[in-house]
Amino acid sequence: MKKIHWITISIFGLIILIIRLVNLNSWEKDFTVKYIGIDRVFYGDRETIRYNYEIKNNTNRTLKDVVVVFECQGGYPIIKWKYEEPLTRIMHPKETEEIKVTRKEMESVKNKEFLYFTAEIVKIKYK
Repeated sequence: MKKIHWITISIFGLIILIIRLVNLNSWEKDFTVKYIGIDRVFYGDRETIRYNYEIKNNTNRTLKDVVVVFECQGGYPIIKWKYEEPLTRIMHPKETEEIKVTRKEMESVKNKEFLYFTAEIVKIKYK
């Protein structure tokens, strides 16, 4: 009897794990992310690079509290961190929103400037 309970609990645990892993990247089907390019802008009194993206809501739902999560890397040895950039408004179905984020904004999380720097979108959180 104990063996049956153990097997049942293991199966339920495995099912929950599979469901969580499937939903981990569900944002990728709900949004289309298009990299537009970079441009140079002034941030305070210094010039910096601004990354430009278009994000399209592929769902038939109105989404709120949309936050774009970047994974940033910089320095030697390499330091990794996350930077979150909230969208300023609600995204309606099939709507495209432009997001612009500067390197200085992302570096400000670490309070440091890096000679080597990369950033990429790893997740979009929303309700």
